[in-house]
Order: sequence, then structure tokens, then C-alpha cells
Amino acid sequence: MIWIFALAFTFLILLVLEWRSRSRLIRVLALIMALGLFWFSRPIPYRELRYAMERAPVTENLWDRQRNATPFESGLFTMYQEVQDDTDGQAPYGVLSFATLTWLALSPVLWRRNRKYDPNGASSHALDSVPGRAA
Repeated sequence: MIWIFALAFTFLILLVLEWRSRSRLIRVLALIMALGLFWFSRPIPYRELRYAMERAPVTENLWDRQRNATPFESGLFTMYQEVQDDTDGQAPYGVLSFATLTWLALSPVLWRRNRKYDPNGASSHALDSVPGRAA
């Protein structure tokens, strides 16, 4: 649980720095970290297979409760339960990476929302260009 707080704090620091400085380097670093976290937070079949081999096999049939599971079904159900357990355990990391990627996608839009776009690269505050409005 401490890892999710440490990662959340790291992403928060990176995103605040990215918002304040608008640095492309910080943005790329946050993007790479978020994509890496997203990659490792999803279920990986080989990892699940290793954990499923250590787990006690499922004997009840999850499709038909009246009969016992065959050895093939037992393997399927054991792997299914392991994938479900891993998905539930890794969910906070997936949410954190998704939130970071969403922020990185929306932050350029939010920058331009209060700025008037100038094709020459200069920008001015939107309220300065509204006629009849005191600065």
C-alpha cells in the first residue's frame, strides 16, 4: 500500500512541475512512467500461471454447481481466479496510470483555454482581448 502512495506522490510532483513550467522533458518523463506503470499493472499470463501453479486447484465447477470440475476445467478455473485476484490487486496502479495519462492529455487544452492563440507563438490572456472589459 505504501508503494501506491509513493507513486501517487511522485506523479503529483511531476504533474505540478509540468503544469507550472510546461516543460516537455517533465511531460515525457511522466508519460513514460505512466505507460510503464500501466504496462505492469495489467495481468500478465506468465506471472499468473506461476502463481496458479502454487494455488490449490479448484474442485467445484464455476459454470455448473451440480457437478465437480474436470481436471481441464479445474485448470481453467484456477487460472481464472488467479487473474481475477491479480487484477483486483493491481487496480489502484491502473487507476493511477490512467489518471496521469488523462491529465497529460487534457493539460494542453487547459493551458489554451485561458489564453488567446496566436499563430506567431505569442499568447495573451483572454480577458485582455475582450472589449469593454477592464484589465
